[in-house]
Amino acid sequence: MNSNREFKSKWLQLCAFLHATRSLRYLRTELGSEGLAYFVFSDPYDDAPNLEFKFSQGATVSAITLFGSLTFLRRALKTAQNTLGESHHVSSQSHR
Repeated sequence: MNSNREFKSKWLQLCAFLHATRSLRYLRTELGSEGLAYFVFSDPYDDAPNLEFKFSQGATVSAITLFGSLTFLRRALKTAQNTLGESHHVSSQSHR
């Protein structure tokens, strides 16, 4: 077990599945330099490849739980984007 191991993905549907099933613990949302968002999960046992395969094979999850996870991740994304926007705003003003 490596408690520092993380899994990152930009695939919202997969991440919503991981969050809804509580298969991996959500840690944070990161914005990459190319403008893409990455959802980061703790993956101490390197389960992500098997979970991703399970998802791609049609694993099921309750619709209401999945909807809740999608809402949660979209809010996390918006917060990350707002934080980035604020830091750019502060940064650009400090160079005047």
